[in-house]
Amino acid sequence: MTNGSADNLLPRTARLFASLLLDVGVVLASYALALSLKFDGDVPPESWRQLAWAGPLIAFAYILAVVAVMSMLGTVFQTGLYVYAMTGKAPFDEALVRGAFQPKGAK
Repeated sequence: MTNGSADNLLPRTARLFASLLLDVGVVLASYALALSLKFDGDVPPESWRQLAWAGPLIAFAYILAVVAVMSMLGTVFQTGLYVYAMTGKAPFDEALVRGAFQPKGAK
């Protein structure tokens, strides 16, 4: 008998990796499109070489930023969930939330 969560770990990891690769591909394609638009489609070879050199650095910085932000959001969620589980109250000020959804007054 196998553990159900262990069976799902590889497909979940593969999906996350594929999603991250797709994100990186979109970011790099956006840089290439911006470069192409800047030069009206006639991009100098030197610019392509610079993008080829900077592309992995851009991808690495993007992955680092995504991992850092997602880790921080997960920690905030877990902390909020813990506070709610221990106290039964939401871990934010209700007036703050109500104020966020009120229409802005005329200046």
